[in-house]
Amino acid sequence: LTGDARKSYIRAFFVSILLIGLISYVLVEMAVVFADALHISPVIVALTLLAAGTSVPDLFASVIVARQGRGSMAIANAVGSNIFDILVGLGLPWLLALVVLKEKIFIGTEDLWSSALILGLTVVLLFVFLFTGKLLSRKEGWVLVAAYGGFIVWTVLGGGL
Repeated sequence: LTGDARKSYIRAFFVSILLIGLISYVLVEMAVVFADALHISPVIVALTLLAAGTSVPDLFASVIVARQGRGSMAIANAVGSNIFDILVGLGLPWLLALVVLKEKIFIGTEDLWSSALILGLTVVLLFVFLFTGKLLSRKEGWVLVAAYGGFIVWTVLGGGL
């Protein structure tokens, strides 16, 4: 690549990052407006619509590699993307806010224990499936999908709020 082409790729990369940030901000603000219009907690919208929407690309990637017979890669993608989201997606903005604002950040943790418990139980369930035959069957996949459906119902009915 020539110098001009390389600069345009770098510029496009940073413009893309800026656009992703801007669109993400607008998406979250509109989710709050949506929640207010329906008179429901924004947490419900975040745990259902936003969470599902941001996971769709990971879902497609996992389905593609699973169909290629790379189940371990599909699981690694699912687990790895969530670890990245938590550690970098939360950690980096909080670090930047702490550096810029120079004050502590309040993090609402009222319902964190229930969400952490459900996450832990889901991980245990996944490992049970993996260690009982090293294959995740269609039936076990449906159990995981049903568990997610149960989580959504529990959250909407107020169990997680």
